[in-house]
Amino acid sequence: MTADRAEIEPIRVMVVDDHPVWRDGIRADLEASGIATVVVEASDGGEAIELAHEHMPDVVLMDLRLPTVSGVDATRRIVDGTPHIKILIVSASGEEADVLEAVKVGAAGYIL
Repeated sequence: MTADRAEIEPIRVMVVDDHPVWRDGIRADLEASGIATVVVEASDGGEAIELAHEHMPDVVLMDLRLPTVSGVDATRRIVDGTPHIKILIVSASGEEADVLEAVKVGAAGYIL
């Protein structure tokens, strides 16, 4: 038995980036797809930690270069407190060290 698309709940996403235009674009693309809805946005790592625990998204799209708390540190703290939240790092940096560090602290994946 297959479920109609209307019966499937959208994936609840948090977008974390310090660039509002990037966040707006990701929100528009995800919501236009019909499979995800952005439940909250954060512009820095500290805010991301707080909002992830408050809103409990299914997935966090996390930039690495953030003010106050880095994306790697925010990832570590979110995963430690709420391991069911999956975090995907979204970054322009393809440096192997960045990728390895993010995955080592608990990111589920890394998207360039």
